[in-house]
Amino acid sequence: MRGINDLGNGIYCINGSRRIRLFPAHTYLIKSGVHGAIIDPGPREDFPAVYSYLMSEIPLEQVSYLIITSELPDACSSLPLWERTGFRGKILVHWNAFFSAQYYGWGSELYTLSKSDETIAFGENRQLRLLNIPGIPTSGSIVCFDELSGSLFSGMLFGSIGGNEADEDEESWGRIESFHDLFFSHLGTRDDIYNTLSGLNPKKIYPRHGPPVVEYLHDTLSLLSDRKDNTPGSTGRGSENIYSQIISEANRRLADLFSEEELKEALSKSGIEFDENLYPVFDGPDMRESFEGYFESILRARGVLWLSLIKALVIRKLDSRGILPPRVFARHAQEIERGIGGLMHEVRKLKSENIELQKSIIQASDDQLKDPVTGFYNEVFFEEYLDSLLPPDTETKLPDDSVAFVRLDGIKQLNQRFGAKTGDNTLKGLGYFLLNRKKPNTIFFRMNGPLFACYIQGGTKEQAIEYAAELKEQVEKSDQFVDKITISAAIVDFSEMKTSQISSGKIYNSLMKVAKERLKFLDKLGPSSICSESNITLRRTSGTVLLIESNQFEADLFLRILEREGFEVHAVTNGSEAITQADLHRPDVIISEIYIAQMDGFQIRQRLRSSPDLKGIPFILMSREKSEASVQRALDLKIQHYFKKPVLATEMAGIIKLLIGEAETERHS
Repeated sequence: MRGINDLGNGIYCINGSRRIRLFPAHTYLIKSGVHGAIIDPGPREDFPAVYSYLMSEIPLEQVSYLIITSELPDACSSLPLWERTGFRGKILVHWNAFFSAQYYGWGSELYTLSKSDETIAFGENRQLRLLNIPGIPTSGSIVCFDELSGSLFSGMLFGSIGGNEADEDEESWGRIESFHDLFFSHLGTRDDIYNTLSGLNPKKIYPRHGPPVVEYLHDTLSLLSDRKDNTPGSTGRGSENIYSQIISEANRRLADLFSEEELKEALSKSGIEFDENLYPVFDGPDMRESFEGYFESILRARGVLWLSLIKALVIRKLDSRGILPPRVFARHAQEIERGIGGLMHEVRKLKSENIELQKSIIQASDDQLKDPVTGFYNEVFFEEYLDSLLPPDTETKLPDDSVAFVRLDGIKQLNQRFGAKTGDNTLKGLGYFLLNRKKPNTIFFRMNGPLFACYIQGGTKEQAIEYAAELKEQVEKSDQFVDKITISAAIVDFSEMKTSQISSGKIYNSLMKVAKERLKFLDKLGPSSICSESNITLRRTSGTVLLIESNQFEADLFLRILEREGFEVHAVTNGSEAITQADLHRPDVIISEIYIAQMDGFQIRQRLRSSPDLKGIPFILMSREKSEASVQRALDLKIQHYFKKPVLATEMAGIIKLLIGEAETERHS
């Protein structure tokens, strides 16, 4: 099940997958006092949920170790994300996994295990023994043994196939044995590994894939020894009828993997009689044909998937007697290989054959989630991270966290004064500045535009305001930027969002609704401001004007004149920016030149009219060109005021005040 579960003895199991998997993957947290160790953080795709669940149980700065039990790509792919969080504990891996970690962009120090057996200590009284188990499933594999609880964290060495989608993740011998057959049937007898692990005298096995192993612990360890036919669930009906025994074992396996009802339905079409324990009742010279018919009926009823899950079991038992396998396995070998058996074959070959491909896929995906300017994870990842905090189909309980949206003031003026790339360079510098002053419980994201989101875990609104004020003061005193800069901040606390505001578990949408409201207030409050409320009283102005002018001299002239008249003015120089700013500021009046980059004044008016929220804003056109054709086009677009330059400033100010007054009268009529 998705979430974090307390297994006792300071051990927690996390499943961060968003979907039901045939091989459920788990991350483990071991706590000792206030400190902890994480075993197998999981693949990159599960990182947002896994990280959130872990941090709900232990602060990041109290995690002493992060242990990777294999070198497979999905084991190492999330490491750069942990580095991005500011994790300062030790990363412990087998030396082979060091290269996989580098593939995925890990840049900090890794601690590699050079011996076959090492011990680490953390917290008050916790020790973990780390044992190198080469070949399980690759040469870079280890297992961990917790001395205090007697728990063996086996990585991929042992595991369990998941059941049906409706099933709970539960201990089942058939699922354990099937996992071993699919992953490690090639190992054969490995008494060296069996003796090492048995010598630890473990009380529980915690595999990376599947639930804890308790009842079948000894039998699971014995999978590596000379097992013969002493597996749990064997019928023990004698050795004279090997065909009946194998069918009975296959039935036991399938009933464990799926359900007894499904199995009985498939068996009803086999023509074979079975007793209440699903043991076949047949004898005589036709036993071999009945045996062949059993597997044919399984194939017809359930397809190659069921055959692939019992193939290793059947062939192993027949080989011990020197008997040929059923014909159906040879006839459908390719289909079986393309089924689940083929999938596991590909998993085993992933490191040697596909690691470059996996690297490229993850890198491409990572590029989509990273801001190219600052290297921070972007708004897409921020949305994914927030929505992972409230898993679907659970009771709505928002975390006790807050977010400070930090915005660089005056980026447009920086570009105008120092050149087009100055804004990006300043944002990059601001990103480094924020990261260097990052607190342990904070995560930074780069949003669209000159905006950063600082997610503060366990932080109240008051703490977020205090943190934003500290950052603001430090930025203003800094001399590491091309010019003196300021930042503003909008603060949102999760407790401000009511349950009714969250639709379908989408925290992001609810949070950003409040954030955008406060960011608009920041525009009105001016640079170097902090807004943490949505009902503040703002200084009054004569109205808000959006000025769209490509000529910088004329834009500055109009801006100063209108500001002297008491208007709040936002000036832009191109069409797409005009649409964005109109939506952001919702001005009382828009003034536009005709000749504008990207789209002309007429096209801007047409785009605004297509928006229900913006179509009613009064639109004034001004240009040095004014012909019958342009006037007619303006009338067609319901533009009532069209001035030919040069325009008298007092006349323009008077028209703006008139339009604002008319709109105010209409609203109150």
